[in-house]
Formats: sequence, structure tokens, C-alpha cells
Amino acid sequence: MNPAVNLFAVIAALQGSPNVVRFVDRESGRLVAVDLELYRAAKTKRSGGEDLAETGSQDLELARTIVADKGRRFVIGPGPADFPEYRAMQDYIAFLTDRTLAFDLAQAVKARGAFRKFKETLDQLGMRHDWLAFRDRALDRCAREWIAKRQFALDETPLPPKPRRTQMRWSSGRPF
Repeated sequence: MNPAVNLFAVIAALQGSPNVVRFVDRESGRLVAVDLELYRAAKTKRSGGEDLAETGSQDLELARTIVADKGRRFVIGPGPADFPEYRAMQDYIAFLTDRTLAFDLAQAVKARGAFRKFKETLDQLGMRHDWLAFRDRALDRCAREWIAKRQFALDETPLPPKPRRTQMRWSSGRPF
């Protein structure tokens, strides 16, 4: 039986950076992330170069472990490519009952710079909040489908909040 994978971790991965490769640890169900360049370097057995020395030995060791594993323990995880945001925009437009608003948004996504124009049009129409709620539901559905398709159990425990970044205050040129 496959372990439980956290729904909210998958949703976060679907919205994450395309410069990170995610894997699911089949033993724990946890998602682990590796920098794409570091993963490529480990895959091609490059080691030590100046660019890799700065990344930290733990990250490089994790990348090497994943590559050596060959998919037994670590399987490729979700990423931004697994969430078709353009399709979600089209679904949102089809969902709208006001055909004038739908037309305006449909025109925005047909043009070059569709994502930017879609968001600008949403802002002009005062619909950003509605779109974000729709998008959140689409992300949730996509994450659940990703987990079910790979036959993992579902863990719906909320993730702990990210620590807040504190700003340093400067007085006389020194932090206090």
C-alpha cells in the first residue's frame, strides 16, 4: 500500500517553481524538492564544479540518492506542468453566466500575453477574487486527481504556516 500524500503539499507543488523537480518518497509519502540544475548534474554524474559547491552537500547528496534510486523509492512528483492553468482560464470563462464578461475574458486569452491580459481584464472587471476562488477549486481537484491516479492515500492535514520573514531594523548602520 502506498503511503498518504499531503493534499496541500501537492497543491503547493502544482504552483511551485518550474526550476525545481519534486519527488514523492514512497516510504514516507513526503514530497522532496531538488533544484533542476542540481538534479541534472547528478543525473549526468557531474560533480564538484564551482556552481555545485555553493548549493550545499545535503542537496547534492539528495539529488544523487534520487538518481541512484531509479524510481524505486522516489517517484517523480507533481509540478507546475501538471496543472493546466490556461485550461482553467478557459473553464472559468465557460463557467460565467454573463456573456459580456465571458466575451471580454475570451478576447484577452486569445491574444499574445494571454496570462497577463487575462489578469489585467479580471482586475478591470473587478473579478480577480472570483477567479482566484475558481482557480483554488481547480487546483484542489487537480491535486486530488494526481494523488488518486498514482494510487496514494490522501492526507488532508493542513500544512504548518510558513515562518514569517522578519525585517531588520537599522539604527546607526547596525541591526538591533
